[in-house]
Formats: sequence, C-alpha cells, structure tokens
Amino acid sequence: MSRILKRIILSLCIILSFYFVYSCSVQAEAVPADTYNLQSSSAPATQIYNKNVHSMVYIKTQSAQGSGVIVDEAGTIVTCFYVIADADYINVKTQDGSTYTVNGFKYINPLTDVAILTLDAPFSKFVPISIDKDNIQVGEKVYTISSPKGLQFSFSDGMVNQYTDNYIQFSAPISTGSSGGALLDAQGNLIGIITSLLKQSQNINFALPNKFYVQQINNTTIKNIYNLKWTDFVASNASVEQFNLYTEYAIKENQYGLIYRYIKPYTILKDFPSSIYALIGACAMYDFFTNYQEQSKIDAIDLFEKSIRANKNIESSLLALVALYKLDNSRIHLYDKTLAILRDYFPYSYEQYWIFIDNLQYALAQKTDVKSVFLII
Repeated sequence: MSRILKRIILSLCIILSFYFVYSCSVQAEAVPADTYNLQSSSAPATQIYNKNVHSMVYIKTQSAQGSGVIVDEAGTIVTCFYVIADADYINVKTQDGSTYTVNGFKYINPLTDVAILTLDAPFSKFVPISIDKDNIQVGEKVYTISSPKGLQFSFSDGMVNQYTDNYIQFSAPISTGSSGGALLDAQGNLIGIITSLLKQSQNINFALPNKFYVQQINNTTIKNIYNLKWTDFVASNASVEQFNLYTEYAIKENQYGLIYRYIKPYTILKDFPSSIYALIGACAMYDFFTNYQEQSKIDAIDLFEKSIRANKNIESSLLALVALYKLDNSRIHLYDKTLAILRDYFPYSYEQYWIFIDNLQYALAQKTDVKSVFLII
C-alpha cells in the first residue's frame, strides 16, 4: 500500500469518529491582591508601543483577519493557525503600510493553534520583536498590540491573572481579530501570542506562552513555489502525522469543509479508496452550502459521480446529486432523470430530499445559518 494511501486511510480513521466529543474547560482562581509581584523596572507605555508596533502585522485572507508578530529580520511571522486555516491566500500589512504575501511556512500545529509563516520579501529587512526568556509572574503589568475587529495595531493594557504551563490568562482588552497578536511584559518583551477570549465574560483572555513556538522559528522554510492556493499547498506538504493533525482540527472545530479541502489533492490518485468519495463529497457539499464556494459545488458533483461509477454509496450519492444538479446550470438536464431514479429505487431518500429542500429554502428565506439543514442528510 502506498505511503499516500496510508496517509488517507489513517486520516479518515479520525474523520469517521464524528461523534467523539472534544471538551476543554479552564477555570481561573482568584489571586489575592497582596500576592501581586509588580516589577519596578517597567517602561513607559508609549515607549513600549513605539518599540514594538513595527514588529506587528495585520493578516488578511479571503475569509478571515487577524494579527501576527515578526520574529526575525527576514520576515518570519508567528500567528494563530485558525486565522489562516482555510485560506486561499494570505496577505500581510505592516504598520508603515507596506503589504506582503505569505509564501511559505516553517511550522504549523493546529492543536496548539500556532503557525510560523514566511513572507515573500527577499529585499526587505524587518524589525523583529524582542522575546522574553519565559519569566512570567502573576500580577505583572502586560500590554497587547493587535488588530481587533480590523482596527489595526491597537494597544491595550492589563495584568497577568494566571499562568500555567499551557496558557497565560490576562486582562488586557482584546476582541475578534486580536488572535496572533503580541502579549508584552512590562519591559516590552514578547511573552506570548494572543489566542482566545472567554465569551460572555469581561476580559478573561488567553495567550500561548513563547515555549510553544520559539524552538521552531529557525526551522527550514517550506516554500509555495508553485503558487498553489494556501490550503492546497499546506495539505500537499503534510506528513502523515501533520495530515492527521489537520483533519483532527477540522473535526474538533466542526469545519467539515476543511476536511474536503485537505483531502481534495489526493482524490485524483489511482489508489484513492473509492468507498470514501461520497464522504469527501459530503464535506465539499457542506462547504458549498455554508461558504457558497462555486468550486466546492463542482468538486462535490465530481466526487459523488465518481462514487456512483465505482458502485459505492449509491443511495446517498444520488440524493446529494439531485440537490446539486438542481443548482448547476451545466447539469440541470440531469436533475429530472436522477430524481426519477431516486423516487423509483430509494423512496425513503426521495422523501428526505424534499424535506431537505423545504428546510433549506426556509433557512435561506429567514437568513439563518443553513448548517442545521445537513442534519437530515
């Protein structure tokens, strides 16, 4: 069995465990005020901002935005994986208004939410941020620089509320778009990358300590020399272990469209398991109805048709194709014939199709999330 086929089978063992429940909860204990150990050598806030803002970047993809930190003169940046998880491209803007394209990566770990990326800027010299030696104390003053809600290079302050081996909890205000930004200590040194906030709470925020990525900053760069779409590039350069991390992340985050995008490059291989075409087709169909990507619809049709030609998952593939043919002008002529086959040979699925259509039309009319519609498929 080829190495690539083993990669696919190993990954799909994870995919088929859809009902495995992931959960993670964090509870911070209150710290008495008299235990705070505030550092006396703090730098003025304005000085800290001016020192570090040139080491920050604003990140934009076709579907997301976030923040990042420059960590070397060549333009290596650290950000959160989820900011660029489903990117077709990644553009970066620095504080002086210069823009760059991400052309490769040094390290990606979806489960710790880290991505170390490289910029296409061979003649530029960047200002790297100063990284602390992991000397973090509860109660010390901290600052953030990030781009919350697209408000680029915003500055805020707070303190460390809790520090463990896995995260730094801090109170400096952040918001959506801050992910990947810098958490700085009282001297203006980087102590962590902003990752998340606790919803429906007041300034309960989290950052990933430096130790989760500093050792990988000098890794060899894997470059996107063929200018592939970013997610296709990442998937095609994944080891079996890395590929499993991507699919595990996609399942944990209910990002079934990502499963399709990660596996798509391998569906053209001769030894790709034909029994899996319908599963990946369902993920592509999900991506089409939730993200309205035309290419996802085309790929879904192709995968379901391949499944039928291979005599695999006939009923579910026909059910999906009826819904997709109806929405594709180039294949609308196949709709009536396929619907008749479904009615004559699979009456239960025929009834499910009309329920699906009714629910979908209702969701679209109400402008609500259509994801729930797929529970009946």
